Amino acid sequence: MKKLLILLLAAAELAAGGTCAHDWKDATCTEPKTCAVCGQTEGEALGHDWEEATLRTPKTCKVCGATEGDTLASEITCDDLTSPYHPGKPKMWKKATVVDGKLEPAKYNSIMFRPCLKGGTGGIYFKIVPTDDLVVKIDGQETTDFTYTYGNLVLNQSLIDSLDKGIRILEVYSTGGNFWDAFVVMDIDDLEAHIADVTDGQ
Repeated sequence: MKKLLILLLAAAELAAGGTCAHDWKDATCTEPKTCAVCGQTEGEALGHDWEEATLRTPKTCKVCGATEGDTLASEITCDDLTSPYHPGKPKMWKKATVVDGKLEPAKYNSIMFRPCLKGGTGGIYFKIVPTDDLVVKIDGQETTDFTYTYGNLVLNQSLIDSLDKGIRILEVYSTGGNFWDAFVVMDIDDLEAHIADVTDGQ
């Protein structure tokens, strides 16, 4: 109540042609030092003290908590999981074969499972025979959350984000032939462990 009375008296004094007994508010990251009574400013805004983005947090001001952009994880594509983190085969990849849509021990032509990241970007893509009338299944469940353009099948990021971690089986049925593959769904914990593992091993 007392503060309100002071402000009212100061405003009345200004209206009568007097000078303001400024009630200064300290400068912030985005605003200069400012009088709460008359709005006069002094100096400049302090500016943000930025901490760089990490896998889990966006670029963040250490003073006010403002954020800018996205986390590093949100910009990672499936290709990024082999480079720059590792120029060759990530140690988490596993060998196996897919026979009639089921995982079997490595025999015949083994495959290397490609990783993708929950919370990443771009989904994961596969080269398939150009065809029409695709039926796509993940672990036996049909999905329409994909994009297809002449031989390129992309499982959308929204689909990846909805899947459980671990090895997932892809089945594609079409007029041009059938296709099977598998991939690994990772989360940020897996990615951090993978980066540490690769770094320690180099």
